[in-house]
Amino acid sequence: MSKAILEFNLDDPDDNRHHLQCVKAKDMAIVLWNLRTDLLGRMKITDRDSQEYVNGVEDTVREVYKMLNEWDINVDELN
Repeated sequence: MSKAILEFNLDDPDDNRHHLQCVKAKDMAIVLWNLRTDLLGRMKITDRDSQEYVNGVEDTVREVYKMLNEWDINVDELN
């Protein structure tokens, strides 16, 4: 059996951020999967100047923020 042990100095800001990136990796993968499977399917409108397209983009952005919030992903603290 192979093992990997990650060690972080949580007092160091860069290490703390890297720790959060590792801890949140699965949650971010779930959000990305949801974006690909759920949201991109809604964006099939070809007339990018139409109000329907604009509404779709706005709905998509709201849904992205909702998903990030539901999974407690704060992108600012991970970047």
